[in-house]
Amino acid sequence: MESYVLKSLLEKGIRAIQPHYDGIHSTIVYTHQGNIKLVETAYEVMDQICQCFGSDLQGRMNGTRKKFGYRKQPPVLISEMSQLVALQIPSEYADENTWIWEMNFKIEEEIGQSKSKIILDENLSFEVDLSKSSIEEKRTRAIDVLFSITYFGGTTFYMSKRSKK
Repeated sequence: MESYVLKSLLEKGIRAIQPHYDGIHSTIVYTHQGNIKLVETAYEVMDQICQCFGSDLQGRMNGTRKKFGYRKQPPVLISEMSQLVALQIPSEYADENTWIWEMNFKIEEEIGQSKSKIILDENLSFEVDLSKSSIEEKRTRAIDVLFSITYFGGTTFYMSKRSKK
């Protein structure tokens, strides 16, 4: 991905990055100014964005795992200074995740056994194979990581002292 594309994505305000396979594109990036389809996978997009801020995606995930004890699908602090954090949620594609950057979203009641609808606004929502309580826990962890690192200088905030699944 070209550097001007990365810069443009960050300037437009990323809301979510979701796998989207249509034969040409692999990812759709939802921004405050519209949607952008990319050929790179969601993981590759996240990795390149993280590298813009000094570390690759795997390094950021490992740091969160080590600092907070989160094992599976940890939230990622993308930038302390810009206060950018993303949480990952399983997508319909087994090897890819949806990355949600905007923490102010609504979760609609579960649709079936373990499906929920994430609503970023009236024009942007998607279903995920995860219960409402699991999504809420992931959001809490993401906010915990952001506040613990950004506002408390790396001191673990109270929320992370709860269960660390």
